Amino acid sequence: MKKSIFITGTDTGIGKTVVTLVLATLLKEKKISVGVMKPVQCAGNDAAFLKRSLGLKDPLGRINPCFAPEALSPHLAFQRSGKPVDVSAIRSAHEALSKKYDVLLLEGAGGLMVPLFGDYFVADLIRDLRCEVVIVSRLGLGAINHSLLTIAAARSAGLKVLGVVFNATTDAKPGIPERTNPGEVSALGKVPVIGVLPRLRSFKPQEIRRACGSGWRLPLLTGSTGPKDAARLKQWDKKYVWHPFTQMKGWLSDEPLVIEEGDGCWLTAADGRRFLDGISSLWVNVHGHRKKAIDQAVQRQLNRIGHSTLLGLSNAPAAELARELVELAPS
Repeated sequence: MKKSIFITGTDTGIGKTVVTLVLATLLKEKKISVGVMKPVQCAGNDAAFLKRSLGLKDPLGRINPCFAPEALSPHLAFQRSGKPVDVSAIRSAHEALSKKYDVLLLEGAGGLMVPLFGDYFVADLIRDLRCEVVIVSRLGLGAINHSLLTIAAARSAGLKVLGVVFNATTDAKPGIPERTNPGEVSALGKVPVIGVLPRLRSFKPQEIRRACGSGWRLPLLTGSTGPKDAARLKQWDKKYVWHPFTQMKGWLSDEPLVIEEGDGCWLTAADGRRFLDGISSLWVNVHGHRKKAIDQAVQRQLNRIGHSTLLGLSNAPAAELARELVELAPS
C-alpha cells in the first residue's frame, strides 16, 4: 500500500492542519507508517507543527519545499517574495516521501481553486502529483453549499474524492445544521463522511483518540487501487469485451493492458505502469491527454448542449468554427 492523499478545504482557516494531524495520528494507531507534506505554505508554522507533533525526522525543507513569508494567496505571496512556486521541488520532495511511507498526507493551501501561479491552481498540483482527495468542511451553516461546490470542482478536475471530514471550528453548542449537514452532504454529493471532529482540548494522541472515538472510516484512506483492481478489470475485459481488429483467440490467452488514465503524452495502466502514447489514441489526440484549455472548452459546450444535427438546422459552434477555419485558410 502506497497512497498519497491531499487534504484540501472548503475555505481557508477550516482546520486542514488539525485534520491532517488527526488522520495521521489515527492511522499510526493502526500501525501504518504515515508522512506529511505542506507543499506550499504562506507564513505560519503548519509544517513545523506537523513535523513536531508527529515526531517526524524528515527535513523541514522536504516537508515544506515552498515557503513565502506573507499570509496571502500563494500566487501573490510568492510573487512578492521574488521566487515562484517551484513545482519541480514539490515533485522531488513528494517522490522521496511517498517512497518512504505507506500513506503520505499532503496539506493544501486554502481550497482547490487557489492559484499557485498564473492559471495553475491547487487542483492542478493535486492532479500532477496523482493524489486522492479528502475535503475538510466546517459543520455549521454554509457547509452544504461549500462542500458540494468543492466536491464538484474536484470531480471536474478529474480528482478522486475519498470523503469529507467535518471539523468543529468553534466551541458553539451543536444545533440542527451541525447535526444534519454531514448526512446531507454525503447524500447530495454521493461521497462518504470519513469522520466528524469535535473541538479538541489539546493535540496529544490520547486526546485525539478520545475525541474521535471509533467511528472514523479509516479504511477509506487505505483501500487498495493497485494490482487487485487491475486484475479485476482484466478479468472483466476478457469476459465482456470484443475487441475490433484483434485476434480474440490469442487475446483471451494474453494478459491485456488496461489503460486507466492519461496525462499529456503519457498513459497510466490500472496496475500503475506508465507508457508513452505513441499512437495518440489513433491520431485523434495529437495535443495530448488532459489539456486544460481543450477539456474546459469541451466541458463548457457539454454544459450548453451535447449535439445538434446540421441536417436542416445549424448551431452556434458550427458557424463560429467554420468562420475561424475559413479565415485561417489561404485565400
